[in-house]
Amino acid sequence: MITYIIIIFFFHYTRAIKYITNATIHSLDYNFVGNCLFHGNESNSRQTSHGIKMYRDERIKFTISVGRNFPFNCGSCILINLENDFDKIYLNNNLTIERKNNRVIYNQFIGIVIDIVPDYDIFLLNTYLKKDPIQNNYLINYIEHPCPFLDGEYNEFLFCSSIPCHNPNYLFTKKKFKYYYNEYYLTIHPRNFRYNIILIKLFYDDQYFEYLQVTDENGYLMPSHLKYDKFYLECTDTVGRIFQYLFSLDEILNSNINLHYHGGTILYKKSI
Repeated sequence: MITYIIIIFFFHYTRAIKYITNATIHSLDYNFVGNCLFHGNESNSRQTSHGIKMYRDERIKFTISVGRNFPFNCGSCILINLENDFDKIYLNNNLTIERKNNRVIYNQFIGIVIDIVPDYDIFLLNTYLKKDPIQNNYLINYIEHPCPFLDGEYNEFLFCSSIPCHNPNYLFTKKKFKYYYNEYYLTIHPRNFRYNIILIKLFYDDQYFEYLQVTDENGYLMPSHLKYDKFYLECTDTVGRIFQYLFSLDEILNSNINLHYHGGTILYKKSI
């Protein structure tokens, strides 16, 4: 338990630090999902991204790909300021496929991390472009910031198995997740939170069971052979707030697959 307290303290500390780096405007590919599995594939604009609502309605201006030396995780929101007060990011209708409400993004905006990449120093501002903007690189300062999550919105949990989410060429012929479920490999990816989730505990009827381990795909690995159908997930975010959610294996298995996440299934929950 001491280890987890140290982890939470570390995130409290790092989120209060302001950093400076170079950021590059980066064009998203049609099949880009990012290894945080936030976007959904087959996207050619913000409106067809199948991502979380706060991105689709432009509360979040950019999705972000960062290198591993940046102190952020999947789902971290970042407040970004252009260092040069005269800089403005011009993404008008001649440059972008998106139907933007505002053609000019001024020198402060919010982005969300959807991709952790091997390059240690990269910082990409992702969008959908017809052609490159006049200025592609910007000196920025940035700091972790609460995501613009609205009261009344649902948190999201993407469930994946050994085939769903991982095999883009698989032909899914049945609608339910249960037909592609592998009891030895079930992962969960929390989405659409004010602060990203850094710790998940699974338990049954107030009895401690185990902390979930982080997977290579930036999700959390569920235990094999769940003891009971109903279980709770206790999620802790970077500021130490704790949320509890009730699930059942039956509702997961009987949920419809989402082809935009290669057969994963998304459940929408409010904390109990």
